[in-house]
Amino acid sequence: MLILNTARRARVALLPDPDRPANDRTLDPGKPLLDRTAAYGLLVPALLIIYVAVNASHS
Repeated sequence: MLILNTARRARVALLPDPDRPANDRTLDPGKPLLDRTAAYGLLVPALLIIYVAVNASHS
């Protein structure tokens, strides 16, 4: 199996790099996650879960 995989990998390595079509457009990734105000909405539930877990471990 190792010999077969090595032979197949050698054949794949010889393939040319893929070409992108001339009319292919990449999408804008947008703002980084922490620059979006909606990302901070996840902070409130996360802090609440941490608070409940810490208080449960002290009781």
